[in-house]
Amino acid sequence: MITEAFRITSCRVSDTKKGSFPTHYRVLLESLLKRYNMFILHIGAMRYAIFAWLKSLALYGNAAGLTVLSGSGTVSFMPQLSCHSPFGALTISEDEGQIVALDWGWGRDQEETPLLLKARDLLERYFDGESVDFDTLPYRPYGTPYRQKVWDALRRIPYGKTRTYADIAAEVGGSARSVGGAVGANPIPILIPCHRVVGRAGLGGYSGLGGIADKHAMLHLEGVL
Repeated sequence: MITEAFRITSCRVSDTKKGSFPTHYRVLLESLLKRYNMFILHIGAMRYAIFAWLKSLALYGNAAGLTVLSGSGTVSFMPQLSCHSPFGALTISEDEGQIVALDWGWGRDQEETPLLLKARDLLERYFDGESVDFDTLPYRPYGTPYRQKVWDALRRIPYGKTRTYADIAAEVGGSARSVGGAVGANPIPILIPCHRVVGRAGLGGYSGLGGIADKHAMLHLEGVL
């Protein structure tokens, strides 16, 4: 599935002349846009569908009196670069010089920034069996403060090592269950190695496209299994 990385920091329905747009539709759209702003975190391939809807909304704006704004006043795209992997196509997204997402699927638009090229090179070396340090890349995953703490802990798990959900909970607080929720919401899998977190009596889950099979394959690649 094609993925599209994007950032929209503010969405609103602007004031228009009376009668330019039915009131009940404006109220509905206002509610939807507010809900969208609350859940602006990266959600994988679904982002493309959401963006397509917002883009059509913006194109209709001149007639409907609607505006979709980013920090610069327009809908903005993030640079993204795709690569092949044993698990299918992967797309890395960058925003303001930091990695913000890794998604399954081939991105429609490709841009070879120095950071994305470095990230792609590290991924290719990793899949070739090299012990690479992904923590040399700058990251800015979008999430709650608690999830940020969990993801920071994941970055400290070395290549070829694992930690349990309970281990991470003991380090950052919360429970194994809350850690599992944060791990499953990691927007930059592989690079922020959520696959290195396992259960006490099994591998646990994995949010990648191939599910637990991908997790097993990466741990096998690193010599853990």
